Amino acid sequence: MKVKTFKYKNREEQAYRVLKQRVNQYFKERGITRFANPQVIIKAIIIVLTIFGSYALIMSNHFSPMVMLLLAIIFGIASLMLGFNIAHDAAHNAFSHNSRINKLLAGTMSVIGSSAYVWKIRHNLNHHANSNIPEYDWTAYAHRKILTSDSNRIIAKLSRYPHIYTPILYSFYFIFLTFYKDFEIFYSNRIGNAYHFKPGIKEQILFPFSKLLYITFIFVLPILYLSVAWWQVLVGYLIMHMVAGSIFALVAIPPHLPEDAVFPVVDSEGYLSHSRFTHNLYTTTDFARNSIGVNWMFGGFNTHVIHHLFPNICHAHYIPLTQILKDTVEEYGFEYKETTLWGAVWSHYKFLKKMGERS
Repeated sequence: MKVKTFKYKNREEQAYRVLKQRVNQYFKERGITRFANPQVIIKAIIIVLTIFGSYALIMSNHFSPMVMLLLAIIFGIASLMLGFNIAHDAAHNAFSHNSRINKLLAGTMSVIGSSAYVWKIRHNLNHHANSNIPEYDWTAYAHRKILTSDSNRIIAKLSRYPHIYTPILYSFYFIFLTFYKDFEIFYSNRIGNAYHFKPGIKEQILFPFSKLLYITFIFVLPILYLSVAWWQVLVGYLIMHMVAGSIFALVAIPPHLPEDAVFPVVDSEGYLSHSRFTHNLYTTTDFARNSIGVNWMFGGFNTHVIHHLFPNICHAHYIPLTQILKDTVEEYGFEYKETTLWGAVWSHYKFLKKMGERS
């Protein structure tokens, strides 16, 4: 694997060293591990049962099309929660102390149509190492490039109104990833100019197999065995993913792209002018950090700063650890950025509007 790298010009601050000590002390004093606790395991079981249960009820063919559509939406939301709460932690080796269990659970990305292999490269290796750095972080860079593109007259005109059309595009996010971006990344063997990789024989077999398996269960079997028309299956799938995609965008995008989003630039010598610790404080905004409900449903994506600083810790511990982070950051004179759930959504909306004005 070839990686485009940079270096942080500043060493880690005393605040980060103290934070790591306090985080370690938190686990030591309570005699607990950094992995999933019983509550998260029970939640994982509920999510998996909901996924299989809703699919089984749909395939029983005993319900009206509207009831089946409702079950499909439940299936989609549960699949989203599987990604947030199980596969994401497992991909960071944060769900279990057993690496084999983590690898198995990370592979459940296939249930929602994604590729666990591509996700680990795109999210763990690319995004976490390069968050919000132009031409390094694919997620942020691609987002800004689309919003500010002026390659032709039509695009230039459209790009003035991202606050109007982008929320609609977000609802197609999972379809875009499942049927386009995963394939582009896997078969081009690259993520922008930052990562170049070569999948092994095992991955070259598993990638198309998992996609075919997903298509079989999501499209082929329902079309063959349900008493609804083929186009109703497609419409149900579209609505299911539009709901799930909108919820995903609501949670996953605002932490890095609020109104005052920061995009640090690597200088000509390959350096960023700050440290990794301050970089994550600058480029990430938390929301609803004390909300047990938001944390429970979205796997701690709302407490995103602590996740970026300690990605190998399960989201079960993010609420108390974020309080430790906030206290430490303020004690040493750094800024900890946070808002409410709706504040995060509104701030991202204003970011989109700002991008339109710049274009």
